[in-house]
Amino acid sequence: MAFRNLTAETMATISERWLDPERDREILAKLSVLAPLLPLIEERHQALISGQHIGSAMKAEIETVRTKQQTLDVKHDRKIRGTHYMLTGLAELADDADQAAAFLDLRDRLLPEGRSATNRSYVDQAGDALRLPGRLDESDRKQLDQVPTPWGNLGNEVDAWTEAATEIGQLEEQRIELERNADSDAVTPAQARQAMNNWIRIARAVENNLDVAPGATDEIRDRILGPLYRAEERADRKRAAGDDNDPDPPDDPTGNGPS
Repeated sequence: MAFRNLTAETMATISERWLDPERDREILAKLSVLAPLLPLIEERHQALISGQHIGSAMKAEIETVRTKQQTLDVKHDRKIRGTHYMLTGLAELADDADQAAAFLDLRDRLLPEGRSATNRSYVDQAGDALRLPGRLDESDRKQLDQVPTPWGNLGNEVDAWTEAATEIGQLEEQRIELERNADSDAVTPAQARQAMNNWIRIARAVENNLDVAPGATDEIRDRILGPLYRAEERADRKRAAGDDNDPDPPDDPTGNGPS
């Protein structure tokens, strides 16, 4: 068997058994020709799983940031729509034409793009929040504060959407930085294949050394290599049946091809 059809997950499961003090480690440590291989097994095992751990942690952190952004974006959009509707409604209710025009003017300076502001990117939403004070003066703020809502006043609602937009922008910077770091830490396909090839070499060394290890009974050999052989048989059958989603398996470091 060449072990080349094993997945990285299966390889890691096998070497985890070998390294576990509650399972096979003590057996390997007591065999004089196997004990020196334990540090190498540990090294090859860690190489298989370290990239996966980095990727998983980064993905979880990025997903947390995105979830926060989505929650804030819902609030941001609600407040914008509500403010737009409210000022439009007040203009409709006003009997004085100048007062109606003042409400519409305030609405349009708050939201030059109207309700479509809710469709803008996170970066643009944050930028709009930064620029908003430049479109308003003290009298505008006073007018917003004089429009009551059941929870306070319309000025509070404008503050809520700008605060949400600002936080969304900060989270966007955080997300971009996380993704940049994830890209730099990501294991390339070539590195992943190399880690699997190196693991195969150490598995071969365990197999070969067990053949000559004093005290390595058939029972010990089956305990150490049995799970590996059975996993390889399953992987070979799966590969032969064409039921394998890995289009680029590791190289055969033995040069012998599949057995």
